[in-house]
Amino acid sequence: MQEKRRSRRIDIDLEGTIRFQEAKDMRVCVIRNINEECAGVMIVTSDPRVCTMECLNLVIIIPAENSPIKCAGKIAWYSENDDPFETNIDYAAGIFITDISRIDRRRLELLLAQKRAPFGVGLRYAWH
Repeated sequence: MQEKRRSRRIDIDLEGTIRFQEAKDMRVCVIRNINEECAGVMIVTSDPRVCTMECLNLVIIIPAENSPIKCAGKIAWYSENDDPFETNIDYAAGIFITDISRIDRRRLELLLAQKRAPFGVGLRYAWH
């Protein structure tokens, strides 16, 4: 089978929240990976609403930063887990990012650059 993705995915495993545009409540999710163009993310969640292919708001929580990355997107695909007791994952979904500020996009690009770099390469140390 031929790979359809145009860009590589970077494993990230960050906490986040999703809020469907027609709903008022927010649900916890895990951001598993982000494509290197920052145009799509894969999440896992226990919320069955990801199967509705709706638009949603996504908040990505970055450890050690004061403000999260916020964006909007549309569910491009979803997958329901056949055996959630084995993996603790009920649903996985791919989200195509439709709206993100320039600042948050840059923050996401920097985060991915850190994840791609070998340990210690390109990182600044605070010791003098």
